[in-house]
Order: sequence, then C-alpha cells, then structure tokens
Amino acid sequence: MARTKPIAVNVEPSVLKWLIESSGWTREEIAKRLNTSTQNIEKMESGEKKPSFRQLEELAVIFKRPVASFLLSKPLTEKPKPKDYRMLPDKTNKFDKKTVFVMRHARRLQELSKELSRNVDYETKSKIEKVKITDNAEIVAIKFREKFNLTEEKQRKFKTPYELFNYLRDILEDQNIYLFQFSMPVEDARGFVFVDETPTVIVVNTKDNIEARIFSLMHEFGHILLGESVIDLPDATHTFKDDVEKWCNEFASAFLLPKQIAKSAF
Repeated sequence: MARTKPIAVNVEPSVLKWLIESSGWTREEIAKRLNTSTQNIEKMESGEKKPSFRQLEELAVIFKRPVASFLLSKPLTEKPKPKDYRMLPDKTNKFDKKTVFVMRHARRLQELSKELSRNVDYETKSKIEKVKITDNAEIVAIKFREKFNLTEEKQRKFKTPYELFNYLRDILEDQNIYLFQFSMPVEDARGFVFVDETPTVIVVNTKDNIEARIFSLMHEFGHILLGESVIDLPDATHTFKDDVEKWCNEFASAFLLPKQIAKSAF
C-alpha cells in the first residue's frame, strides 16, 4: 500500500519567522520536536521549503497558537514585551518558552478584562498616582501603607503570609491593578508588570514560596508607581546597581517591614 504524501502548506515566511521568534523555542528544539534538521527549519522560514500540515499542527501545539495563525498573510502586531531588568548576562530579552507563554497569556487576560469591564461600563484605569524615582522610596512606602490601611496592628493579626498576600491582592484590585499567578522557571523571572494598557497587570511566580511572592508583588507595584512595564528577579537580599531596581527593592522592603516595626520586633 502506497504511503500518503504529506500535504504541503503555503506559509508566509515572515509569519513563520514571527511565530518561531515569539514562541521562546529555539530552532534546534523545534527541529528535534518535528524530527527534522535545523537546516529544514531555516528553509521553511525562508520559504525555500513548505511545511506539511502535520508539522503545522505540531507547531501549533508547542507554540500554543491556533493552526489558523500560520495561515495569516502577515504577522500580527503584538504588544511589546516588558523591559528586561533581570540583569542576567547574555540573556537580555531572551526568555524561557514557559515565560514567553505566560507573558502572552497575561496579555490576553488583560485584554479580556478590559473588554468585560467595557461591557459593564466599568473604568479600568489605575487609581494610583505615579511617583518619581527621585522621591524617597521609604516615605512613599509609608504613604501607601496608610493609603492601604495596613497598620502594624493589622499586619500582626495576619496568621499566615497567605492572609497578608490576599489582603494586598484585594487592595490592589480595588485600585484597578489585577494580580495573576503563574508558574515560570524561577531563575528566568519572578515577576513582571504591564502598565501600557488598562487594567494594569502584575504577575508573580507560583514556583516561589509565598514570602517571596509577597515581596515580588510589592516590588512590581513599585514599578507601577514609576510607570514602567518590566520583567525582573526581585530579591530582598540582593543589592541592585540599577537605580530603578534599587528603588523598587527599597520601596518593597520599607512597605513590608518599616523601620519602626523592625526595631520593635528585633
């Protein structure tokens, strides 16, 4: 019995290149998954070789894209990735494929939230006023503790870190700042924030323990105050050379453990 010849599909080279580069997958990983060579992948990108429909189905699965996206006449214009503040040598703007998917998924949730809010005539613009990096991070932190009614007494009454996390999440959502939690390689990203569209979105990494997630949450909130979409690796124990990361770390530390509370506790 003769074997059925694979159905070759015309794919616009620029579309395939966009889908590959926006996937987080390397050409080598794609070639291995399709059981072919990197040379063949490069030929598909250049238009010299046509992928089979079965190969497109497999790419759709691993890229988490609909098959129809490979049949577009030109690449879609997508929102930019957040500014990379991870300070990782040789990895600037290079992300793990899981992190790439989480960023895309968060963008989609942001769009859906905006559409749903528009349908019920709800304003999604953040209620938070921006600050300047020249503002004292500790003073700004105390101001927002007061705004969020996070007194020392209230903070001490939380029985677990989860209670504090949930309190902060609810407070931020009241300010039209939406919090999502997803799993990403923790060495690739601990959190990111989108402020260029409404509603403002914060994402923290569920692979972190709850204490680290709380710190990341407030560190990312610091970036919201400064008005910048970023992805980074917040760390309370790390001293950053970058002024923006340093400010956000100081803000998060002062918000979660003000000096007067630290003195009384220790």
